[in-house]
Amino acid sequence: MARQVAALPIGGKYPKPLIHCTGRPETGKTQLAISFALWLAGMTGKEKVYVWPTDGREHEYAQVIGTAHTLAPAANPLDVSAVQDEINADLRKGELKEVGMFSVDTVTHIYRQASSSNQLKGMTGQGSSGHALKAVTMMNVITVVMAVNLPAFVITHVYDKSDHKNLEKKEERDSISSTEELRWKLAFNLKIETGKDEKGYFVVVRECRERPGLKPFMLRDTEGGLFRTMPERIMRALYERERPADEPKGWKDFGLHKPFPDQGEQFKKNAMREMMNYFVEVEPGVRIYPFGDPKAARSKKNGDPGINGAANHAQNAYTQVTKEYTAAGGKNLGELTVKLKEYTEAKVQKMVEEYQLKHREPEAPPPPVDEPAAAPVQTGLGLDVPTTTETAGNGYGGGAL
Repeated sequence: MARQVAALPIGGKYPKPLIHCTGRPETGKTQLAISFALWLAGMTGKEKVYVWPTDGREHEYAQVIGTAHTLAPAANPLDVSAVQDEINADLRKGELKEVGMFSVDTVTHIYRQASSSNQLKGMTGQGSSGHALKAVTMMNVITVVMAVNLPAFVITHVYDKSDHKNLEKKEERDSISSTEELRWKLAFNLKIETGKDEKGYFVVVRECRERPGLKPFMLRDTEGGLFRTMPERIMRALYERERPADEPKGWKDFGLHKPFPDQGEQFKKNAMREMMNYFVEVEPGVRIYPFGDPKAARSKKNGDPGINGAANHAQNAYTQVTKEYTAAGGKNLGELTVKLKEYTEAKVQKMVEEYQLKHREPEAPPPPVDEPAAAPVQTGLGLDVPTTTETAGNGYGGGAL
C-alpha cells in the first residue's frame, strides 16, 4: 500500500535531514551526530539511534544516548555486504521502528577498505579493481541509507595532501573522491563541515537542497557546548529564513578585539548596517530601533518613491561619532566600534525609557478618606441630639450621666 508523504515530517517544521558531514579529524563530527540524534529524539519521540561504527566510536553514542537506545550491527562494520544484509533483515522484523536517526560513523574507513581491496580484479581478471569496487561500495552505502528511510548523518573526513615536490605545500582532499561526492548530492539534502580554530568549534553549512544558490555560512558553538544546540540553530537558519550574517556576526560579538568587518568605506557600510539593525524588544512584537525601523515602508511625497530614513539617521550618527573620535586622535577600529556601539545602545535605552513612560499603566487613585460622620438627628421631636466624644470619664463605668 502506498504511503502518504508529509511535506515537513520532522516535528511538522523541517524536511527530513539527510546530512553529509565532513571535516578534519578531531573537530567534533561525532559530537555533532550525537547532538542531532538527541534533537531528533525530542522532535519525533523516537529515542533510539542506529550507528554503523567503522571508527569504533559507538560507545560515545551509548554514553550520551544510553545503551538501551544505541543500536549497531553485529556484522563486521567494514564488510558492507554483511551490514547491508543484517540491516535489511532488521527492517523486515521491524527492529528500527523506534530509531530516530541512522548514523554512518564513518564512511572514510569503508572507502579505504574498498580502495585497497583487489577482490573485483581477482574475480573478473580484468578492469581496475580500485575504482570499480569503490563505486559499488559507495553505492551500497547510500542504498542502505535510503533503505532505512530515516534521518541520516553520514561522516567523511578532510585531510591535507602534500605535494611530493614541495613538502611545505599542502592541499585539502576529501576522504572520498570528487566523483562520489557528486553522486552523494542526489541522496543528501545537507552538506555541512565541522571545524576548530583559536576561537573554538564551529559548523559551516555548505549546501542545502531546499535552498539552491545558498552562500555558505558559519555557526560557532558555545564554549564547551558539544554542539548540543547546533541542530536547532542549523535548521532554523535554513528553513525559517533566519540565515545569520556573514562572519564576524552578532552585535554582542563586536568590540575592541573584534571590530565591525573590513576597513575604509566597507567598514563604514558594515558599521552602519549593524547600528541600523540593532533593536531592543520591549514586549512581544514591539521592537525599538535606534534610527527607525529599517524595514519600514518608504515615505512617499509628491509622487516621489521616497526613502527609509533609518539609513540616513544611522549615517549621521556614524559621522558624528567618528568625527569626535578622530578629532581626539583615535585611529583604532576596535575602539571606534566600541564607541559606535555605546552611542547606539545609549540611544536605544533612552527610547526604551520614553516608551515605558508613555505606556506605563496609570497609578491607582489613593483610597478615599473617611468623612467625619454627620451629627445624628432625632426626628419627630424637633431637637438635635448633640454628639459627644468618648473619653476616659464618659465611657462605660465612669463619669456622670
